[in-house]
Amino acid sequence: MAYLKEPEAVEARSNIDGTIVVSGVVNDRDRQTTDQFLFDLLNHEESAFEFETIKAIVNDVVWAKKRLLSRSARYTGLLDKLTFEATASEGALPTAEQLRGAKSWVACVDNDHLNAMERIGQVAASVPTLENVAVLLSNANGLPADESAAALEGIKKVSNDGEKFVYTIVVVGRLDDETPEGKEYYQYEAFGTEEGVLPADTTFSREESYRMVTELLQLACGKNTALCFAPIYNPNVTEAKLIRGLRQAGYARPQEIDHMVRVGPEVRQIRSPRTPPKHELRKKANACAHH
Repeated sequence: MAYLKEPEAVEARSNIDGTIVVSGVVNDRDRQTTDQFLFDLLNHEESAFEFETIKAIVNDVVWAKKRLLSRSARYTGLLDKLTFEATASEGALPTAEQLRGAKSWVACVDNDHLNAMERIGQVAASVPTLENVAVLLSNANGLPADESAAALEGIKKVSNDGEKFVYTIVVVGRLDDETPEGKEYYQYEAFGTEEGVLPADTTFSREESYRMVTELLQLACGKNTALCFAPIYNPNVTEAKLIRGLRQAGYARPQEIDHMVRVGPEVRQIRSPRTPPKHELRKKANACAHH
C-alpha cells in the first residue's frame, strides 16, 4: 500500500464516439451468453465512450435481438443506440460496406485467429473512417510465437504503424463462463513472443476478457498494443499483490488496468530475488553435500 499513490484520473482517448461496430458475438445458441456485458461496457455512463450508435454484426438478427433487447438495455439507454445487421455468411467478418462511417470496431475472434487478424487488417485499412480497431482473440491457446509475430507485423503494416488506424489486440485462452469479471488476478505478456504463448490449459473469464478489450479501447495506454492475458492463481505473485492493493486502495477498473499496463513492466523490478527452479536447487544441494 505504501507503494501506491492515490487513485488519479486516467488518460482516455478523445475519438471514441460516433458509431462503433461489434462483430463475432451473440452468435452461440448453445450457451447462456454473457455477451450483453460487452455492450453494457460500451454504453457505460461512467466510461469515456460517447457512442451514438452501437452496431452489432451477427449471424441471426432476430435471435440476437431477443438476446440483447432486454429490460436492462431499455433502462440504460442501450436500446436507443443498438442496431443490427446480418453477416454476409455464417461467422463472416463485417464487410467494408457494413463498417462504412464507423470510427471504431471491436472484432471478437474465437478460431482461425491469425488468418482472421490478416483479414481484419485488410478490411480496416479499406475503411477511411475507422480510427480504432480492437481485436479480442479468445480460445487462442498455443498460437506459435513466430506466426503470431508475423500476424502482428501485418496489422502494423496495414495500419501504417498506427497512423491509419490504432489497433488494440487482447489475447486470452479458453473462455470461462462461470467466473465474473474482477474476481481473479491476471498477468500479461507481449503477443508474438515466446512468453506470450498461452499453454493449452489456460482459461480466462469471458466477462474479464470483454472488460480488458473495452478498457484498452478507451484508454490511451491501449493504443497500438498487443497483449496476452492469463489468470494468476498464486496470491503471492507480485502482480497479484499489486492488483489486490489497487482494488483495496479504491482504484476503479479503468484505473487498475491503466496502472497495470503502464507500470506493469516496472512491477517486475520490485519482485523478490528469483527463486531458483527445483533442478537448480537440487544441483546446489548436491554440490553442498559433495563438499
